Amino acid sequence: MKPNYLTTLIATLFIFLGACHNSNIVPQLQLADSLINKRPDSALYILKKLSIEKISNKSAKAMYALLLTEALDKNFKFHHNDSLILIAVDYYKNNKDNHLRTKAYYYLGRVYQANKEYVKATEAYLLALKTASPNQGPLLQIYNNLALCYESQEFYLQAIKTYKESFVAAEKMNDKLGILHATRGLGNIYAIQDEEEKALSYYQKALSIAQSIKDSLWENAIFCDIARVYDDQGLYIEAKKHIDFALKYAPYDINLSPTYFWKGTILYNLEETDSAIHYLSRASTKADIYTKASIYQTLYEINKEKKNYEQAILYNDTALICYDSIQNIIHHTEINNLIKKHSTEIYKEQIKKQSQQTKAILIIGALITIFLFIYTIMYISNRNKKAHIHWQQLLMKNQTEKAALKEQIKALSHANEINEHKYTDILNQRIKLWHQSLQICVRLFKTTASYRKIQTIETSKNKKDKEIAQEEISMIYQEINEAFIEAMQELLEQYPNLTQDDLYYCILNYLQLSNNTIKICMKAGSQSALTQRKYRIKKQLSDLSFSIIFGAKGEDK
Repeated sequence: MKPNYLTTLIATLFIFLGACHNSNIVPQLQLADSLINKRPDSALYILKKLSIEKISNKSAKAMYALLLTEALDKNFKFHHNDSLILIAVDYYKNNKDNHLRTKAYYYLGRVYQANKEYVKATEAYLLALKTASPNQGPLLQIYNNLALCYESQEFYLQAIKTYKESFVAAEKMNDKLGILHATRGLGNIYAIQDEEEKALSYYQKALSIAQSIKDSLWENAIFCDIARVYDDQGLYIEAKKHIDFALKYAPYDINLSPTYFWKGTILYNLEETDSAIHYLSRASTKADIYTKASIYQTLYEINKEKKNYEQAILYNDTALICYDSIQNIIHHTEINNLIKKHSTEIYKEQIKKQSQQTKAILIIGALITIFLFIYTIMYISNRNKKAHIHWQQLLMKNQTEKAALKEQIKALSHANEINEHKYTDILNQRIKLWHQSLQICVRLFKTTASYRKIQTIETSKNKKDKEIAQEEISMIYQEINEAFIEAMQELLEQYPNLTQDDLYYCILNYLQLSNNTIKICMKAGSQSALTQRKYRIKKQLSDLSFSIIFGAKGEDK
């Protein structure tokens, strides 16, 4: 947005006059307030010329804090912390003006949301809802941001409920843009949960609204949404048609990297590799670091398939650089979280000294607890060892039977007496035994610490429990190798073109894990990368083998 230089001149004049009249900043604040909706860049320019330290009046200080936070938010500037907006919240929380109180809580939520503190953001938005007017625009903003916070915490039922409340409120106001926000939000939630039909239904409703108000930016975004759903369903022709519409309706001045990325991905799925390379290369110019990692990984896969090994290595190196950068970002975020906890740790140190009256009881209780804990661990460990030995014995028996079948196949082959019916029967027995060995390997794997970690990731709703370190991933891979070595070797004998990562992906799917858990365990850049891997694997496996690995998961869904 270009600054309005006349506005800037007026603002500068106000600042000068304010300095000459004992720093009276009220006119500047009023001017900024009048500009903040239509010209937020000019409002921000005025407010940045002021200094909160020089404002003595509490009312003016609170208004300045609220306006500056709002201006930063509307100019897409990062909120570093909550210290500024809390000045406004502390002043307006007991104020009779519900509009200003609602606004203060709303922008407190925006600050927390920008810093990914979703629990605090949710609390702030709920407080804002209590005082929000039922027939004004800010209500819809609160609903939609609250729904996004629920979505970020994977509370999808609450997110759906909130979007529906936003939809009802927008209909009462006859606010088409509000209806559009809520409808697309519902489409996004259903798409995340793999409820494609519901997602497409809501996206189509959102699209019709965007077309009725002739908003090309929204049309571009929703066509992309629809294309992604069709791509996830494997309907690549429909996906291509809608991604072409997205490019057709895209405004000339927006970043098209996400659209190009999805078109390249869809073309790759359609095996139009040259066109895929073209669009993925265009997407890489302005893409964020996460999208770039997926782009270069896909370009690596394409060039490897085309046997352009030199180019493939270059793309793989670039992808690894992107992944390293992402790891650094994650590491930086972890450091920030530690800093936030620092004050809590200091407080813990200050209250460390406790009363000594119950010390003896606590020590005895702790010793009893430790004894019971050790006994329980030993009991569970012993039981697990027995189970482990039992399943290993069954696996050895299975191996013997498979070896006998292989000898029969060799004997038939050498004798040139191939009986088609008998040969098919032996092969089916071999696959049946391989399936049994897979089931036994699963039971072996369930006795490991890695399986318990995976189950924590699978079932927990706490985002922190879903985080996984590289050492834990290495341990999971190691224990999968140890437990599934027989089944994996058998699979590799039959399909030698499978990579090690392909084998891990097959095992994780056979364990009937969700796509999100598999993405975490494999450190996949995106869901589309896993979809592409599944598509490549399907082309290599027999229908029966593919059904055994992926069929149970599909039935559950």
